[in-house]
Amino acid sequence: MKRFLNNNNGKGKKMKKTMMIELPKENMTNGKFRTDRKTSQVCVIPNTEDNRTSIRHINKLAKQQNSHFRLKMRYRCPKEGKHYGWHGDVACEDARGIGIYIVGATANSIIQKNHSEIGRQDDEMDKVLLENLRLKEKEVELRKTYETYHNAMKEKNAEIERMQSEIWMLKENIATKDALENLESACEDYKNKKDEDDVYEKMCDMVGSLWNYNKETQV
Repeated sequence: MKRFLNNNNGKGKKMKKTMMIELPKENMTNGKFRTDRKTSQVCVIPNTEDNRTSIRHINKLAKQQNSHFRLKMRYRCPKEGKHYGWHGDVACEDARGIGIYIVGATANSIIQKNHSEIGRQDDEMDKVLLENLRLKEKEVELRKTYETYHNAMKEKNAEIERMQSEIWMLKENIATKDALENLESACEDYKNKKDEDDVYEKMCDMVGSLWNYNKETQV
């Protein structure tokens, strides 16, 4: 029995060349090489040039489709006088059949692909977590640096305020001293002009009291 794979333009018109796959009426491995164990081999079809060409063309179409799947050929059913080699291999010219496999369609391959994707995502997550950890450590380090700088600036500002207060007090004391000296000089001038000793003594007592008060306030 034969089945045909026709290439057309979607409107029912055949192209110049028609690809076809020749299929056997019965599976070609129904013999001593066939067991009840499940296999990933789909079937075995006749080993012909047309079949090999058609399978290669299907893979070409699958590539254009960007498909996950491909058909894989392995040669089966040795001709008379020929035998299977290691791992069930048979040369193309010594095989009557082609074993068809669908690459990428097995459950194990899909699971393996999913595991690989999960592993890749886990690696990406590990990188993100490590980067976040590094950034957190950097943040803690920067906070410590900022706190050290902030405390140093507070101490510096306090020192500046203290020095400004001392300068202000010094200026005030200097102004007071100058005022008292001027007052003392004025008293002396008054005595020389008026020659009133009792008034001069009272003025000297007042100036002396101011001097003593100024000294006490500076202690």
